Amino acid sequence: MITKDKVTEIFCIIDEFGKNLDGELKKTCAYPPIMVVGNVTEIVKGDFPKVR
Repeated sequence: MITKDKVTEIFCIIDEFGKNLDGELKKTCAYPPIMVVGNVTEIVKGDFPKVR
């Protein structure tokens, strides 16, 4: 039987993975994020990491 504590632990693991993945992608991503609105594609202005 799955307890409430196990469900909470699974969500914490997923949350930590997401934070780590986001950090790694920000360090290594060479392309700015793109937002698609309808048929219009815009480059979202932001602070992008330098490519090594």
